[in-house]
Amino acid sequence: MSDNALALTWRAANAVATASTRTMAAGQAHVDAFVRDKLGQAATEEGLRVVAAAQAELAQRAVERWLELLYTDAQFNVRAVDGQIRLAPPWSRTRRVNYHLTEPQARTLRFIVVDLLAMLPERRRLFWYDATARRWVLNQRNFPTLDAALAWQRGPGQITPASWRAAQDQYPAGRRRE
Repeated sequence: MSDNALALTWRAANAVATASTRTMAAGQAHVDAFVRDKLGQAATEEGLRVVAAAQAELAQRAVERWLELLYTDAQFNVRAVDGQIRLAPPWSRTRRVNYHLTEPQARTLRFIVVDLLAMLPERRRLFWYDATARRWVLNQRNFPTLDAALAWQRGPGQITPASWRAAQDQYPAGRRRE
């Protein structure tokens, strides 16, 4: 092979190698962006799950603490005649701060509780809202002790991360979608 032919072959081989390197780099960049995007989505989803779990746990503890207060001083906090609760619940505007709930968290908790209670028959509800009296009513007949009330709250009445996320999706910032 002549020197010219050898130089042309070398240049051609070099050009092919450079082009293939660029093509591989471009293809790799596309894959890296795709992988980076998927990892970002997974991290965001996992972060939302962790936050929902923490908020659900806070709400669950707030309701349990409220129940403890109700049953500990029942003669002061619950009317014996009809079971009306005098102590405002954790989702109320006046008491939410005492349970370390923000306003959107308190509203979300209220939506979860109202939706949950609407699904249960009256005899299985620990408490319900009496619209005429504008008060919450405690079902002391079916739940006479704190242990029974806490068992209900940790069972059918439990605030789960899944219910919290569903409520947040349905009621963003604790408000109904228009």
